[in-house]
Amino acid sequence: MNLQELKTFTTVAKLKNFTLASRELGLSQPAISRQISSLEDKLEIQLFIRNPRNVLLTKKGEQLYRKAVDFERWMDFEFMDKTQSTLKIGCIEGFLHFWVLPKISEDFLDFWNYFEIKLDRTSVMLNKLEKGELDACFTGRNIQTELISSRVVYNEQYVLISRKDDINEKSLDQYTWIIYGESDPLILSKKKFNPKKMIQINSLQGISSIITRIDAIAAVPYFLAKDLTGIKIYRPKFLEESKIYLNILNHKKLPTHLKKLLNIIE
Repeated sequence: MNLQELKTFTTVAKLKNFTLASRELGLSQPAISRQISSLEDKLEIQLFIRNPRNVLLTKKGEQLYRKAVDFERWMDFEFMDKTQSTLKIGCIEGFLHFWVLPKISEDFLDFWNYFEIKLDRTSVMLNKLEKGELDACFTGRNIQTELISSRVVYNEQYVLISRKDDINEKSLDQYTWIIYGESDPLILSKKKFNPKKMIQINSLQGISSIITRIDAIAAVPYFLAKDLTGIKIYRPKFLEESKIYLNILNHKKLPTHLKKLLNIIE
């Protein structure tokens, strides 16, 4: 195996297309095919499943791709001193638009040749972080393990919202609740509720949309509630302040691309 073959492999794996890979690398398509075949022969494994439209990674190919991407990043920053690389981060819904995107400037974007932000569930993002598929993720989870560490980036205040003008905080069981899921602040609060009706919508935007049209209550971050029209905001004491964390892998020496990310959020 040589570095050119490895670069060709990661490019094809990223683009899932030999033609697109040949354009990006400036190589002919037959040359791309030869390098991939040579790599498969040396490793004695099949890396791709080919079809007329695109190519798919085999299980062994996915494993090699994750390791190869990590190796390329390590080579770039430890030996080649590149000022550009890739950055892939995950983010929970709502926080991306309210807090993360406003911090991203043109100068920041110029640093990267590939920048990606994905919205996803916390459990999915943390799993991708462990596999090296994400460089970092913003979640509500504080994790301090041998593999992952977290730092607080934002203190988040939740509020109750409803289109009703006379919510009785002592009789919340009598209302229809709209909840995000098991991690909903109403569920996690210290109060014991037994609502007469419950609607689950795994989207903060979806909750914000429907709460203006039905008689119900929901707990959402204040930054989302303050811009809604036709709703009332309540601040019960039992809704405690929560925190948003930046989760990253534990590095003996923090890579340059993560230092750049931390510079814009701190």
